[in-house]
Amino acid sequence: MDEAARGLRRAHWLGLVWSPVLEQTVTVIRQPVFVNGIFVGALGAGIAISKLSRFVAGFGSETFILRGTDGVVAHSALVGGFDGEVWRFVYRTVRAYKPEPWVIGNHSRQSDLGREFRRLTWAGAVGLGVVALDVPATFLIGHFTGNFEFDGIKTLGPCRLRELDEAAGAFNPILRGLLWFETYVLRGLQAGTPPG
Repeated sequence: MDEAARGLRRAHWLGLVWSPVLEQTVTVIRQPVFVNGIFVGALGAGIAISKLSRFVAGFGSETFILRGTDGVVAHSALVGGFDGEVWRFVYRTVRAYKPEPWVIGNHSRQSDLGREFRRLTWAGAVGLGVVALDVPATFLIGHFTGNFEFDGIKTLGPCRLRELDEAAGAFNPILRGLLWFETYVLRGLQAGTPPG
């Protein structure tokens, strides 16, 4: 086994093998080890297919991993069938797992996809409704802000209460910014001259 790893320079997957110690199928990754450019051996680690199936189950009951297109590596259910219903599959082929690529994906009933599509449609409609309300509100706020005068507002002085003193310290720079904005932008726009 070490001799096979000698010609490789990076980690690689061996595929599925039976572990007599665990009494179950595992998938193994092997990493060749070099010291000063000299091959000294290989390290390997395996993961039981049962643990991989439990991990896959965390992504939902329809998640799966195939070896090639016909070997199930992990599936969250591994029981039951497709009950004659129409199913849709979304998957990606990952070629890093040798000797055969793995297909990792998800399957769903077409009837479930219709429900999700309706939820997506409602979310889009709500988003468009928010935009439809936001645009007129923006113009109204802009209209009233354009007629607002900041000249009568005075800065706040220091206060003995720490919280009020901190609030005044935050308010005063904001007021200075608004006064600057009014002087250079709003009045310029009202006069018909561009700012700057």
